[in-house]
Amino acid sequence: MLIFSILFLSSYFSTAIPVESFPKTEILIVMRSTKSNLNSRVQLALDTWSPKALAQTILLTDRTEVDFSEKKLRRVETTNCGSGHSRNDLTCKVQRAIQLAAETKAKWFCHVDDDTFVNFEKLEKLLASFDSSKMMYVGKQSIPQGIKITNAKTIHFATGGAGWCLSKHLVSKLTFKNLMEEAKRLGLPDDVTVGALVQDLGVPMTDVNAFHSHLEGLQWLNSPENEISLSYPPEALQNGNFERSIRYASSTDPTGLLTLSRKMSKL
Repeated sequence: MLIFSILFLSSYFSTAIPVESFPKTEILIVMRSTKSNLNSRVQLALDTWSPKALAQTILLTDRTEVDFSEKKLRRVETTNCGSGHSRNDLTCKVQRAIQLAAETKAKWFCHVDDDTFVNFEKLEKLLASFDSSKMMYVGKQSIPQGIKITNAKTIHFATGGAGWCLSKHLVSKLTFKNLMEEAKRLGLPDDVTVGALVQDLGVPMTDVNAFHSHLEGLQWLNSPENEISLSYPPEALQNGNFERSIRYASSTDPTGLLTLSRKMSKL
C-alpha cells in the first residue's frame, strides 16, 4: 500500500531534489501559490519579506511563467498539482510541501499561503523555544471548539491562512501518510486534514495567537510588527479596499505590508 501511494503521488509532483542539495537551515518555509497569483500576491511577498526569510523559502506552485531567478528565494518548485482552489488541488501542494520538508535537514517546516507575511525574527524566536526533536504542531487554532467529525471525535487544527509549523520529527511521521487520500476520505479541507492526521498521532496543537489570517480582520492590531504572521483581505489587492487591512494600510498601500516592511527594516 505504501509503495502504491508513493507511485500515485509521484504522478503529481516533479522530481524530488536530493537531500544533499539543500543547505542545512533551522527553518524551511514553503509558500503555496498558483500561476494566477505570481504577479500579485507572490510579488508582494517578495517585496516585503526579509532577505533571511526568502533565503529559506521554497515557492511551490503549479506553473511558473514569471522569472524569479533574480530573487533571493531558496528555490521555485513547480508541481503538476491543479491550479484551482479545490480540496484536491490544495491538498496536493501540501503533500508535496511535506515531502520537501522531509528531504531537507531543517529542524522546522512552516507552511504558508502566498497572501501571508512572515515576521521571520519572531518566528525564529518562537520555534527556538521548542524542542524540534519532539513531535510538535504549532499554529493558531482556527475554531476554538474544533470541528466535530463524529460523536466521539473532534478535530483541533491550525488555520492554514495564518500558517502552521511542524517539527522535523513530526514531518518524518507524516511522510508515511497520503494526505490527498485522507482528505478525500474524510471530506475535509487540507488544513483540517493535517490537524486530523497529527491528532491521530497523539500530538496536541500548540496554539499561538501571534499567527493571523485574513479572516480575522487585522485593523485592530496595535503593533503588527510584533506578530509572527499577517495577511490581508482579498479586496485589498482586487480593488484597493483597505478597511480590514493592518493599521498601516492606505490608498497607496492597501495591504499595509509595504509600509510595515519599511518600518521593520529600520528597527
